[in-house]
Amino acid sequence: MTFRSRNYLDFALCLNGFCISVLIVMFCFSLTAKGNGFEVEINTDTPAVEIGDSLNVTCTTTCLNPTIDMELKSGLNRYCLQVNNSNKCQFPIVEKWDLLMVCMVTCNSENNTQKDVKREITVYNRDLVIAPHPEVMEINKTYQLDCTGPRVYPITKLHLKWLRGNKVVKSVKSTDSRKLPDDVTPLVNILDLIASKTDDGQVYTCLAELDLDTNTTK
Repeated sequence: MTFRSRNYLDFALCLNGFCISVLIVMFCFSLTAKGNGFEVEINTDTPAVEIGDSLNVTCTTTCLNPTIDMELKSGLNRYCLQVNNSNKCQFPIVEKWDLLMVCMVTCNSENNTQKDVKREITVYNRDLVIAPHPEVMEINKTYQLDCTGPRVYPITKLHLKWLRGNKVVKSVKSTDSRKLPDDVTPLVNILDLIASKTDDGQVYTCLAELDLDTNTTK
């Protein structure tokens, strides 16, 4: 797997003195299936796409005479064009939460040998919510800061963190990889806080972060 580029997309919202911050770490990369003979590679312009945005996927091969098929979930609107040894597909609007791309190549010039490569695209929205809380807190009294994360699929890609200043004080992550898109419940991070003098003027931030570790990408 080869990393092509990296960029950061972030934004922040504030609610009653508490700031909501979202950091999405984006990697653009390619995945290659290697073996005897020809190679197959699938490229996307991003491994994570916001629901409603567009997506471009390209499957290429070193086979001299290939038949290239992109296997996708039914109901996805796409426009594909095969030119020589590549097949380029555009998805004008991503409306599905589970996006598993499968590029299958039959190499007619190598005894119809078949190879495929898979890529799972993480889909997310920006709905990050902090529950209402008292604007004034009493010293030594316990409060709960409740943050509900955005919708993400696969849900295991999402980390939801509470920060006190720049320090992470609580982090949660879902480990249930069996959930289907319609069965996924929002990830919630509840921080129990005992108010003290040192909290006066302190900023608590709820941070939603996508884990795009290549080791978890199909």
